[in-house]
Amino acid sequence: MNYQIRLASKLDLREICSIEDDSFSTPYPRYLMAKLLEYNPSTFLVVVDESGRLLAYCVASINGKSAHLISVAVVGNARRKGAATLLLRGLFGRLVGFGVGEVWLEVNAHDMGAVTLYLKLGFEKLMTVDNYYSDGSAAIKMRLSLSSGVVHE
Repeated sequence: MNYQIRLASKLDLREICSIEDDSFSTPYPRYLMAKLLEYNPSTFLVVVDESGRLLAYCVASINGKSAHLISVAVVGNARRKGAATLLLRGLFGRLVGFGVGEVWLEVNAHDMGAVTLYLKLGFEKLMTVDNYYSDGSAAIKMRLSLSSGVVHE
């Protein structure tokens, strides 16, 4: 596949929210996604295919030398085809450019596809947080050191 990464815009919100709704049992509402875009314009990225169709998004917030990966999602028929890996590596490269040294995230402990992706990208499991999500699911807290050289293949 021929994917391109670019910054998200307000024009992408409908498609971003559609991917969010299809990806999570308790998706972020549209107003929150709009606020995330407003507050994190340089770290809210999307992947589009050669026809310009939005396939995936990710958003992170920066706090000093640390970033929090808030959300990542890929449209159903594009999963496991490299879009998330490309997108996250693009995000990590941007974060390094902003002087960020580490990325933190929480992932549903039952989402083995996501956990596997994050481990492949160099994240380490730190702890499990019981009852983290509104449905009672546990989360795994993970951390990536951006100095570990995982930004490039």
